[in-house]
Amino acid sequence: MGRNKFSEREINTIRKMLARKMSGTRFQQKMVRHELRTKFEFNISDFGKQGEAFGPEQLDESIERGHIQILDEETIKAMKFKRARLRMTFRPATENDSYFIAHGFHMAMHYKHSEEEIARFAELICTRDDVLYCAGNTLIAEYNGEMAGMLTAYDGRYYHEMRERTMKLIKEYFDTEFPDMEDEAVEGEYYIDSLAVWPQYRGIGLGTALLERGIAEGLRLGLNVTLTVDPKNKNAQSLYASLGFERDGELFIFGKNYWKMTYHKS
Repeated sequence: MGRNKFSEREINTIRKMLARKMSGTRFQQKMVRHELRTKFEFNISDFGKQGEAFGPEQLDESIERGHIQILDEETIKAMKFKRARLRMTFRPATENDSYFIAHGFHMAMHYKHSEEEIARFAELICTRDDVLYCAGNTLIAEYNGEMAGMLTAYDGRYYHEMRERTMKLIKEYFDTEFPDMEDEAVEGEYYIDSLAVWPQYRGIGLGTALLERGIAEGLRLGLNVTLTVDPKNKNAQSLYASLGFERDGELFIFGKNYWKMTYHKS
């Protein structure tokens, strides 16, 4: 059973897709059905009669009969988030997730590296247990059983030692260094270092769910929860602020200035 509640915008898109299905080949019809299920959780079998065509006209009839409801965007967004939460699972990362962690770190930092470079980063750094970007510091998010996102975070009292080791490896193997870099975290803090959600899983609240778990872990340890954000990344700033983070100074890290933000429990 799929959804029967949609926004006006979603219904308009579904109507166009159904029109495309009606004029397509059998293969094209099958692809449209698949797209309707995966993008909108719209199952034609929930509304149409077996053996009869279901197009824009039948869609409008279903709306008139009340079998399909049109709600406002905010209500639909909240509903989709709630449904998506039921499909999310979370687990500690293992050494076998090293490539996923390396890929997530590069994604979070907006680095444009090849798969070979990411794989090398994973092998030489993320397979270790004494560096910043390791399995022991990472939580993996899965959606419908597929790896979909990750959060790397840690106790700040271990930061300086791990950073020196991590940056030494980065300089040695990748000929990259970051002079004059300030400490991202200090003792007494639980630092959320890297958050990444794979593109196909964005917009369903997965990043928020990961951050909530990071906040909960930091509070469980009795630490101040902190993170940094690019001053130009307004979307990330809004997300962090909505969860209770407030700007708390600036840090020069990875060759540029970032805002530091601290979680304040409401």
